[in-house]
Amino acid sequence: MVIGFLGWNFFNFIFSSNFCNIEEVIIKGNDCLSEDEIFYKSGIQLGKNIFKLDLKKSIDSLKQEPRIKEVEIKRVIPNKIIISLKERKAAAIVHIGEEYFFSTKEGIVLSKIDRPEEGFALPLLSGLEIDEIKIGEIIDKPEFRTALESINSAEVILPKRFCRVEILSPDDFMICNKDDTLK
Repeated sequence: MVIGFLGWNFFNFIFSSNFCNIEEVIIKGNDCLSEDEIFYKSGIQLGKNIFKLDLKKSIDSLKQEPRIKEVEIKRVIPNKIIISLKERKAAAIVHIGEEYFFSTKEGIVLSKIDRPEEGFALPLLSGLEIDEIKIGEIIDKPEFRTALESINSAEVILPKRFCRVEILSPDDFMICNKDDTLK
């Protein structure tokens, strides 16, 4: 009876006192996304009881961001949350119509670029004929996959030497290096 009473009081204390309210959120592994963006997208609220936080909901919310590849959230008792993540890295800039997008080496579209100079160090892929591009989705065109594979292979052999791949047709590509000579 005494153990039950103590257990109930402990349980009640943990869930209703300020002792276990979230006071700090530590974010690890972010390079591109800001801590503020990650915190906002997680839906975590400072001052909320740490045990009332729905970890799955916060993880699912963060996974909606295309730049986040993996995420783990841990409670550190009594009042701290640690968000550890791995971000997807942009490997190329894709030029479609009048717009530019960051893409991973797997072909996942990460975000739209307002000014292409933002990703100047990345190779530019142009000439892709596609009606619509959606952030977070994979561009599933065989010629795009081949162009990405060419860039990835070239980067292994000659890092940072190739600046542009133009898709001329599904089977024909033009690859240019930094001084804009054809390969």
